[in-house]
Amino acid sequence: MNSDKARERAEKSFRKEERAQDGRKAMIEYESQARATREKTARLKELRLAREGRGAIDNSSLNSARTRAGCDLKLRTKLDRSSAALRLAMPVKATLK
Repeated sequence: MNSDKARERAEKSFRKEERAQDGRKAMIEYESQARATREKTARLKELRLAREGRGAIDNSSLNSARTRAGCDLKLRTKLDRSSAALRLAMPVKATLK
């Protein structure tokens, strides 16, 4: 009976130590994953900022090109309208003569 109690205490102590080791291993793994996540997040943030910075430069030149194209388009539209009006007016004048 005494040996059974001693054995139970030994097993209980062993399980307690085993849980403590598992807890330490889990904490080490958790810290490792957290570090990896922070490093990955930092790397992705750098890439995003670099892409956005490059995009800002590209967008500014693109916007100025769009503005120029828009002005050209407005001018062409006005010219097309006036030439279309002339084309419509010409046949009418020609038939009136």
